[in-house]
Amino acid sequence: MTTTDATAAFSPLKETIGEPKFTSIILALEETIAKERDSLSPLQKAQYEIQLDWLRKGEVPQVESVLFSMAVVQAEEGKSYFTILMGVQV
Repeated sequence: MTTTDATAAFSPLKETIGEPKFTSIILALEETIAKERDSLSPLQKAQYEIQLDWLRKGEVPQVESVLFSMAVVQAEEGKSYFTILMGVQV
């Protein structure tokens, strides 16, 4: 049996969700920043500019992590497994 406790795959967010959705996310973020501009600290403004720059350049990856452990799946020889675990980062 060969398993690993964690595997991560990095793929560009833009390619994963598609151009139209990616563009709408950027526009929504820009609108939110514009509405909140007066209440943002100088640090928040700088952070948003960096984040927007990364988004516009397509340099934002998504990370898919798969935890494959005896606690989750009892792997059997000769069988293939595909596991998706979801979570929220706060």
